[in-house]
Amino acid sequence: MGGPGAESVRKAKAYTHFVCVIEKPLKISQTNLVISFSNSDLEGLNWPHNDAIVLQLVVANRPFHRVLIDTRAFVDLMCYEAYEKLCFGPKKLKAVARPIYGFSGMPSEIEGMVDLLVMMGEETRSSTVMATFMVARVASAYNVILGRPGLNSLGVVASAKHVKVKLPIENGGGECRASLKEVRECYTNFVKANKNSCLDIACPTEIIDARDERAM
Repeated sequence: MGGPGAESVRKAKAYTHFVCVIEKPLKISQTNLVISFSNSDLEGLNWPHNDAIVLQLVVANRPFHRVLIDTRAFVDLMCYEAYEKLCFGPKKLKAVARPIYGFSGMPSEIEGMVDLLVMMGEETRSSTVMATFMVARVASAYNVILGRPGLNSLGVVASAKHVKVKLPIENGGGECRASLKEVRECYTNFVKANKNSCLDIACPTEIIDARDERAM
């Protein structure tokens, strides 16, 4: 039934439906919270400085000191010594065939990867996500290096100048600031303990995933 234009109308409807299915936009996590830093965030700091952002987080329901916030790292990394303190054992680790590369370009073998809950922020103003950590035997001043995967999952915005991170939480915004005294003591003690083998120390700020060959 229908006139000469009926078939054209049906084709037009079919094409419209086809276009709608193909061009359906992906759902993107969004937040209305505006995160910013101001001079008030510099209170208590001695400026200028070149200190790293080293925080205390809760990982697998346990407090973890010496957690480096590294926006250049392609992976979330946990030192094997720190993993052993969780008492999960090697059976919880999932096999990983690829290595990771540090600043020197030398590969470090991964013992495995593990999914663990990470909480950032104060107890009443915090956010918790599941992060996948690569567990490796590397010489590092830090127990954990939280890279882009974990930082993006938490929605973290880091400021090296303010030695602080801010993140969205359920009812507003949360924040964490590093203790500069702890940051400097952490690195100094590590260098003293490894003064005879500094050339073999893994530099944590350039950890990349071997899957991204373009970064090599």
